[in-house]
Amino acid sequence: MKLLQSGLPERKGIIVFGYEHTQAVVPLDPAIRSFELLAAQVMQVKLTARIERRIEGLIHPVHQVLRVFGWEILSTTHPS
Repeated sequence: MKLLQSGLPERKGIIVFGYEHTQAVVPLDPAIRSFELLAAQVMQVKLTARIERRIEGLIHPVHQVLRVFGWEILSTTHPS
């Protein structure tokens, strides 16, 4: 909401960096879907379709997979 209300003319977006184990012991998908649902229904923010990149083979013993999610913020109907 702060980005949209900033008055800055540039395009705005949200990026989420998340780490998983290769077996996805604690998968990120439910949290990401929840964020999208909250943005749309509670904050009434319109986002582009999700863009995601997955990078495997990290050397950390637990956080072996990096997932990067991104959306452009298009608009909001939320009152200022």
